[in-house]
Amino acid sequence: MKSSRIVVSLVVLCLIFSAHALQAQSKRTCATEDVFLLEAEKDESLISKRNKFESEITKAAQQLLNTENSGSPRIIPVVFHVIHEYGPENISKAQILDQIRILNEDFRRTNADTVNTPAAFTPVAADCNIEFRLAQLDPQGNCTDGIVRVYSPLTSSGIGDGAQLKALSRWPNDKYLNYWVVRTITGGILGYATFPGGNANVDGVVCGHNYTGSIGTAVGGAYDLGRTATHEVGHWLSLLHIWGDSNCGNDLVADTPTASGSNFGCATYPHVSCNNGPNGDMFMNYMDYSDDICFNIFTAGQSARMNATLNNARNNVWTQANLIATGTDGSATGACSL
Repeated sequence: MKSSRIVVSLVVLCLIFSAHALQAQSKRTCATEDVFLLEAEKDESLISKRNKFESEITKAAQQLLNTENSGSPRIIPVVFHVIHEYGPENISKAQILDQIRILNEDFRRTNADTVNTPAAFTPVAADCNIEFRLAQLDPQGNCTDGIVRVYSPLTSSGIGDGAQLKALSRWPNDKYLNYWVVRTITGGILGYATFPGGNANVDGVVCGHNYTGSIGTAVGGAYDLGRTATHEVGHWLSLLHIWGDSNCGNDLVADTPTASGSNFGCATYPHVSCNNGPNGDMFMNYMDYSDDICFNIFTAGQSARMNATLNNARNNVWTQANLIATGTDGSATGACSL
């Protein structure tokens, strides 16, 4: 049985950091835990804050599991900050809109590849009732298309440069999901996010241009269906990797099978580890490391955890008042005509 608490230590995070550094660029790499390590080195109180948050969210998510996840979807306003040097990373609006489409399909379980979810896992497959919309009003109330373009060499940089990168263009994190598009992230990292409750100045998602959306510069390769963003936004809403970032670890979600580690490529079902037979690893879960084409499921437990987070650390972003302020309630569309 999975524990209801997580204990985060700098020692464990250092091991995670080292493991990521050893992974080949041909494999999916997510640096969300690494970014937390860097922030915790600056502010050690983040460790105790995260432990407290994890305990609260785990309990709140368990309560949500017993309620019907229906009604109007929770809308999250999004702003894309395209950091570029006039290269391919300066992606089109069409590619950004394609990424929004993918996020909405994955989080609402309207993605066509739901048919690939193994029958053993379909009873826990979830419509998370969360949707994403490009901002139509900026923080000053001016019309926008939800895309900011900034020229900077920081479009090619490492996670240690994240604060500088994000300082180039950042909107209030209690009103918008900030998504930064870059050329490359040092170390072959596809993307990374921040967990809730950390430093507001670095909060959001960073993703390579060729892992954003499924058209334009994202065409080709194992990660060309926009699922890197789905994975990272999952982290932004407090989901952990399904293997708990350790051998047979704990992701604090009861309906995701314990796994011995990350899965790469497309495993053959069932892929058994950690005595989790007969169904094995949920390698098609968005919070694993499988290829984009293999991903197709969030679970009810993960949905409850994300919605519990929206009731807690991210409780302002989806309020009706904020939707009006960001123009994502639909009222600004006609006025802005963008």
